[in-house]
Amino acid sequence: MRGLTSFAAMVVVLLGLGTYIYVYQWKRPAVVVEKKTRAVEIKREAIEQFVIKPASGEASTITKTGGEWKITTPISAPADDTLMTQLETLVTGLEVTRVVEENPADLAPFGLSPPQGEITIKTSSGSTRVLFGSKAPVGNAVYAQISPSPRVILVDGELKETSNKSPLELRNNGIFTLNRDKIDGLEIHAGGHVVELAKHELDWDVKKPIATRGDLGEVSQLLTKLMSQKMASIVEHPATDSPAYRLGKPVAIVTVTAGDSRETLQIGGNADASNVYARNLTRPMVFTIPTSLVDELKNDPARYRRKDVFDFQTIDATQLEIVRDGKTTVYEKSSAQGADGKWHEVSPNARVLDPEKIDNALSKLSYLRAVAFVPTPAGLTSGSGVTSVLVKYEDGRKSESVRLAKPGADAFAVRDEWPDAAKLDENAYGLLIASLDELQK
Repeated sequence: MRGLTSFAAMVVVLLGLGTYIYVYQWKRPAVVVEKKTRAVEIKREAIEQFVIKPASGEASTITKTGGEWKITTPISAPADDTLMTQLETLVTGLEVTRVVEENPADLAPFGLSPPQGEITIKTSSGSTRVLFGSKAPVGNAVYAQISPSPRVILVDGELKETSNKSPLELRNNGIFTLNRDKIDGLEIHAGGHVVELAKHELDWDVKKPIATRGDLGEVSQLLTKLMSQKMASIVEHPATDSPAYRLGKPVAIVTVTAGDSRETLQIGGNADASNVYARNLTRPMVFTIPTSLVDELKNDPARYRRKDVFDFQTIDATQLEIVRDGKTTVYEKSSAQGADGKWHEVSPNARVLDPEKIDNALSKLSYLRAVAFVPTPAGLTSGSGVTSVLVKYEDGRKSESVRLAKPGADAFAVRDEWPDAAKLDENAYGLLIASLDELQK
């Protein structure tokens, strides 16, 4: 009986709670919106400034200057681009889910007296203030009021979350502030290495420790990590030269350039087991970043070198010259008007090549990659055991010359402009030599 009594009491409580929600929240005099309407009629491009005032804490003024958002009070700092884009989208897309009450006598039941967050949107023609109240009983909606209208409406609650962000949450907390797409230079001092990279048209070149072609994929991956990395925490603002940070003698330095703009990141000692101290010399603060990024910067410089032995694409090749054991064989693709478009051996014999054999040989050459870079072994210049390959492509406008050999257990490739040699995968080298043998049959 005691259990039944407790159960009956619980039912009464739940029924009472449901009645309260129904009567006092949903049965208020209301105008139901049959079709959702815009809460604010403001075009994205017209917005010049936001004032974000949390329920507690300092208000932030964020102003668009030269197409970029910057926090002007209470601190001076670049705003988070991603967050500002999201804010613009949320404001211009804000819809009235439901009109709850046109002329409320009391705003307190809606959490609007005082409001639980405010966002003021300023344009050249005036300003609009959105006040956020408490969460509605159902869904993600919150009560809101758009000044100067007195009515209480329901809107999506996502914008309220932004209204309660602090200045530090609104600022650009990336370790760099330059535009990723405009970066044209990168210099790294870490792990006893100095790596200098420079963008050339759409590709990257390695300038230090040697001058050679860069690996576009590896450089792009590193840049993405650097430019997307956020501060783990802000330790001191403005910064001091405390020896505890070990920034006077950095363990690593990274400099990125974009035209005339330049930013340098200094990385110091350990802040804890997972983070290290750092500072961007263009920003007056000390912050922390993950130690994993430092480990990334200590990679061998060879990682950023292009690993392809050849640049040409099989379909673009027009001439192939092979020199082996003092014998030169020349193959050409007929391209003159009225020609058959087939590959021919033109020297020392005249014959039409098997399409499958020439395609196989060209494919094996074009996909040849270095597994490591090492000092050039002796005897790799010419002579017995050395295969010299000259490929012309793009109608003869470009050419590449490479020497290949396996003087011992390892196989190597050398280009004239390389200061060293590429160590090759033994299996790939064997398949290439076999394809060249087949081509001569």
